[in-house]
Amino acid sequence: MPDHQPLRTALALLALAAAWPVAAQQDASDIVVEGERYPPEQAKQISTDILGDFGVAQANAPAARWTEPICLKIVGLSDRQAAIVDARIREVAVQVRAPLAKGKCSGNAIVSFTGNGADVTSQINRRAPNRMREVPEALRNRYLTDAMPIRWWYSTGTGAADGMAPSSVGAPGVFFENSDATANALNVSGDEGAIVTHNSSLVSTQTARSIHSATVIIDASQTRGAAIETLADFAALVLLAEVKPGARSSSISVLAAFGGYDPPKGLTDWDMAFLKALYRIPLDRTAGRHRNQLVVEMSKAMSSGKGAKQP
Repeated sequence: MPDHQPLRTALALLALAAAWPVAAQQDASDIVVEGERYPPEQAKQISTDILGDFGVAQANAPAARWTEPICLKIVGLSDRQAAIVDARIREVAVQVRAPLAKGKCSGNAIVSFTGNGADVTSQINRRAPNRMREVPEALRNRYLTDAMPIRWWYSTGTGAADGMAPSSVGAPGVFFENSDATANALNVSGDEGAIVTHNSSLVSTQTARSIHSATVIIDASQTRGAAIETLADFAALVLLAEVKPGARSSSISVLAAFGGYDPPKGLTDWDMAFLKALYRIPLDRTAGRHRNQLVVEMSKAMSSGKGAKQP
């Protein structure tokens, strides 16, 4: 199990952020969702492009998702606005079948609204630096200084696919760089220890990557008056999936909400197709298999006009 002390420290820091006003709630009657069908080959290409934009299942890193219940905490908003954000993210989580904690729980998915994202991020990095250890150094420096609407990052880990704690033995294969089941890196070698599992599958990697915690900081002074639903949808995407911190995308994703002409106002059909596919595929596969499986699932949904319906 991961050490939750840094997360509790970060949550305490985020809770210090003053309530920050955001744009008023949109009238639901103004939102019209129409599913669009795409030719199969075009759908496959768009799916591939989206995975590249999101940084999901790229190079040798398999996709990750939540396997433990998500305990959502919204800080820095009035109770009414926090309830809107909370309800929206939960609605999306239910639609894509992500696990949600019930009752009282310790927050592991934090959305913080503030008027100075760089300052809040700097406080977290100073007092709980391990919270940002997975953010590339160049981007971390930007997070600490630059003005931007939304910052996000994760704590992820790799464990045995069957839920058993991995053990190092003398046989060749996949091994952890240390004995911690939440280690971030795997190596494959012919002369190192292997993870002991009880899965005889020929395609299983015997390991699975999971999200242990996620932090989203929304700088309301930089969101260009975006409606609270737009911010909630953006947060939902980057909370429920391990999207590359700082990632940008075209207008077919809510990641483009703060740039370009006529940006999306919320999660798009493509976003939902991705999230549903992510929570449908088996985790114990290589990055290459994940890419193929996600492309197949997403393109199938978007070329048929089914399965990508927004909540």
